[in-house]
Amino acid sequence: MAGMHSVCICLPVLAFLCLSLSWSTVKVNAQTEGTTSIFTCKFETEDICGFTQDTTDNFNWTRTSAETPTKGTGPRKDHSSDGEYYMYIEASDAKTAQKARLISPSFPVSSLQLYILRFFYHMNGVTTGDLNIYIRYSEGRDGLLWTEIGHQGDMWNPSSLIFYADEDFQLILEAIRGYRQKSDIAIDDVVLYTAEYPLTCDFESNCSLFDQKTDDFNWVLNTGSNATLLTGPNNDHTYLNTTGHYYYLAASARDDGLTARWFSPHFADINNDGIAVNFTFYYHMYGSGIGRLNVYFSTVDTEELVWTREGSQGNGWRYAEINTFTTQTHQFVIEGVANDFRGDIAIDDFCLDEYVPQEMTTNSGNEEMDTTVDTTFSQTKTVPSGEFVKVEDKLSPGISAVTIGGIIIGAVVLIVIAIALGVFLYKRRSKTSSAYLNEDRQVIVEGSTQVGPQQPVNINVYDNVAKFQSDSEQPSTTVTKSTTDVNENAGNDSHVTVLRDDSKA
Repeated sequence: MAGMHSVCICLPVLAFLCLSLSWSTVKVNAQTEGTTSIFTCKFETEDICGFTQDTTDNFNWTRTSAETPTKGTGPRKDHSSDGEYYMYIEASDAKTAQKARLISPSFPVSSLQLYILRFFYHMNGVTTGDLNIYIRYSEGRDGLLWTEIGHQGDMWNPSSLIFYADEDFQLILEAIRGYRQKSDIAIDDVVLYTAEYPLTCDFESNCSLFDQKTDDFNWVLNTGSNATLLTGPNNDHTYLNTTGHYYYLAASARDDGLTARWFSPHFADINNDGIAVNFTFYYHMYGSGIGRLNVYFSTVDTEELVWTREGSQGNGWRYAEINTFTTQTHQFVIEGVANDFRGDIAIDDFCLDEYVPQEMTTNSGNEEMDTTVDTTFSQTKTVPSGEFVKVEDKLSPGISAVTIGGIIIGAVVLIVIAIALGVFLYKRRSKTSSAYLNEDRQVIVEGSTQVGPQQPVNINVYDNVAKFQSDSEQPSTTVTKSTTDVNENAGNDSHVTVLRDDSKA
């Protein structure tokens, strides 16, 4: 293998613990960090971006901006929000198992280069056939990069494919007609990138490699705390503050057992010499109703569980690492399973990298290993014969200390607030105060006061009864009796100012 890199560990750059309830629905950019777009085709022009129809196939792809004519199959419109056209095969024009092929322009390669192919496809119909993507080298050799089979729902599905090339190549889009007419297949928005490992996805502005599809509900983008108490994180992992983004499974709105899934890019082995992939991520599983978080090793034919966690794992971000080595085109599937109201599961900082397969036989990590790791998954696992997956799980460095420190600080703040509130309420306690006019038209005030010495108090005089203007103006310093003359001209329903003199107490 060429182009080996060190294992990628996405560490936080800022460590503040903030308690906040906030929500965000920001959209992430289409391009992933570490990539450069070299070819984009939305099929908006008649030359279809230099693609050509293969002359050796059975029938042709069709360019259209309308709904396909056969009911119950094909898309209603193109995928692009800023476009109109897409390419599709009209199944009624062909027979079972016949092929239609589009061949891309040639892409020059001067040395070994990592590429990412990003596209959207539509495979709707009960008898839908196959969609394949091949790479063709200049000598005419074709290699299968990716395949999808059968009905995939009435929707545009995203997909990403990672592969190496060390010589000039073309891409071939091949659709195979199913056994009946309801098997139209469409494709749109094809983009080719050059790339370099590691490829990161922190959900801030660079996450087009991972997609959500074919599940019961979706993960939710969020910042800060979520709306349910005693579950979920208070902050993201990347920045450890309330402005950073992460995705979480909102279990409070879901039934037990429903799943939300992320799909990684597909990894294709062109030369059949093996693909060594290092996949790391951070997860947060805190709450009395936590369900499960699973990671699957998925190929076109099988899906095998290689990592799982169930129940609360503590109030902190944890680090997980999965290494795979295989000659099969494959991808990772990250699945959250809902359980109960306080069962929010969060994920952040996906990272894809290469590694030297021999490293899988040793523990090169220098972090403290998670003592709750299932021994089943801390050992090498066969997927399938002659190929293997190794999984490690560690506590995110520094996160526990930050979390514990935040809890202590929060407790101290609550104690201080409680003491201050108690002192305030103690000072506000008072007996019933009264004020009235005596025969000499003097205001007589008895009880406790809430104003300091020599401070005026507003009193209303009505029917020869003196009353405080409002309860908030009752005195706070206790006096036995205090009098102040009232102007002899003051009659009923008058408003006078009384000067309190606590020195007479």
